[in-house]
Amino acid sequence: FIPKSKNKEIAISVKLVLETSGSFCRIFENTSELLKSIDENLIQIVIIIPDNAQDESLEFCKTLRISHNLLEIPVLSLIPKDENGLNSELVEKCNKSGSTSILVRPFDILDIISKIQILSTLRIQFKKNQDLYKSEKEKSSGLEHSAFSNARLRAGESESRYAACGGMRGAHLRARGERENGLPRPCGPRNDRQGTPQR
Repeated sequence: FIPKSKNKEIAISVKLVLETSGSFCRIFENTSELLKSIDENLIQIVIIIPDNAQDESLEFCKTLRISHNLLEIPVLSLIPKDENGLNSELVEKCNKSGSTSILVRPFDILDIISKIQILSTLRIQFKKNQDLYKSEKEKSSGLEHSAFSNARLRAGESESRYAACGGMRGAHLRARGERENGLPRPCGPRNDRQGTPQR
């Protein structure tokens, strides 16, 4: 990502080196186009080439980190040395902006290839862990739902048994009460008609 076509020569050189090693690279000069490609899962790693702590590419990096983890979309910052050697202010700004890794320019070809390979491996591992966590969460949710359903089923069965036992006990107690009061046990259909029994 090189906003306003800055450092285009460096970007083209990096692109050629990485494509020689088997990577596919595209140069973006517009933030919205790059974010759109990221949302469409077309981008795995972003390389920025900031010259100073106020560089626009660092603002892009901050925007990216709002929605994407450090390893979900790794960002490699290619930063220049200053007159005293390592530009500590720029390094700090890169870290705060959400850069995943930093490489100081000028650098050896093998250095950037190695960096990209490491970031790619970390990204793949992060994705695997994410998928595993999601799978375990769904499995756990399914088990909880199943346990809840079984508990409800057992509760329903217990209520049915209780109601059945209560009904039987009630009938038994009524029969027992009638016997204790000297009333005959019914042997057939009851005759509810009133009248004087015939002798």
